[in-house]
Formats: sequence, C-alpha cells, structure tokens
Amino acid sequence: KIGADDNDNGEAIMMSRADMWALAGNIMIEAAGGPHLEYKAGRADASDCTGQGERHVSAESTSSKRVEEVFVTQLGFSHREVVALIGAHVLGKATKAHSGYEGPWVKENDLFTNAYFVDMLHVPWHRETKTVEPFGERNIWHRFEGMSSQKEIMLQTDVDLAFQTTGGYFCSRIGGEFVSGMSCPNATHSFSSHVRDFALDEDAWLEEFAVAW
Repeated sequence: KIGADDNDNGEAIMMSRADMWALAGNIMIEAAGGPHLEYKAGRADASDCTGQGERHVSAESTSSKRVEEVFVTQLGFSHREVVALIGAHVLGKATKAHSGYEGPWVKENDLFTNAYFVDMLHVPWHRETKTVEPFGERNIWHRFEGMSSQKEIMLQTDVDLAFQTTGGYFCSRIGGEFVSGMSCPNATHSFSSHVRDFALDEDAWLEEFAVAW
C-alpha cells in the first residue's frame, strides 16, 4: 500500500500500487493534451507475476491474431478499442535496456495526438532485423526520410495493425507511397480499418480511447 494525502477527516488515504500507477497514467495522458479520463480505485496488488505471461503479447508477434487472442478474446475489448489503446504509443519511447528496442514512435512524443496513426500510414518505414542481446532477434521498423533512417520506430505489433507483413509477403516497407516489390499490402483483418479511421479523425480516437481506458 502507498500512503497518499490525508482526507478531510485527517485520515491517511491508502492506495494500492496498481491504483497509483493507473492514476499516474491518467494524469500524464491528460497533461499531454489527452481526454478527461474517469478514475476508479480498488485494484489489488498481485504478490507475484504467476500466470501473467498467458496474457502477454510479444512485440515480435508476427500476426495480429495474438493481439486478438489476448485483448479481444481474453480481455473482452472490441477491435476498435484495442487499436485506440495501442495508440497511446504516441507518448514516451522504447528503451533498449528494457526491451531491446530504442526510440520514440513519433517526433513529438510528449503530445497526446493521433500522430501515431497518421505517421504509420503516411510516412515510409523500413524494416531492420537484428539480434539484440540478451533479447534475441528484433524486427525494428525505422522512419525513413531524406534517404536515411530516423530515430522513430514502430514495433512489429504496431505495423501488423495496418499492414500484411507475413503469410508469404516478403516486404520491407510500409507507409507512404506504395513501392512495388518493397511495400507491404494493407491488412484486411478487423483492426486495420480503425487505424485508418483514427488517422483521419483525432476526435474519434480520443473519444474511443477514453471509453476503452
């Protein structure tokens, strides 16, 4: 338990660590320009991580099916809600020491905008596959501008929300102008249309995010 400020009766308010992390997330999203988010306390801290791996989606999953299994089938979100939640990658960055990936998803990664969706579709990204110890092989999609790779990245699970990169497609580019022989085709599964919706309508994304969150 974590002690917070006293309430009106002079009693200490105790919060679980899980509640504190959820509250911190709300505050940061709203401070970055995101929607007002409802907050409810009552989460219990787990004593260990037993069983949590069953609901884990590896960033190297090469199929949207795994995202669907965990978020839709197991956790009960709609496909649209899942895409809305993953759009929170617009904030912050990946850190190599923690995951084997390094870099932000967008240029202005302190603003809660729909840039994650816009950039995924309209900016060229090229795939790099390399081994990063101790994590193993990593597929990293780098933003590509001015004939060179930029610091911004997309993960395989990001890319597979909107593009078909597996199942016989040997492609190394997404987003921007379609280049025959290099560009991955648009995906046709139940997630892809929502990526395009949110790229076109930021308000629709913010509204859906607030509900899903």
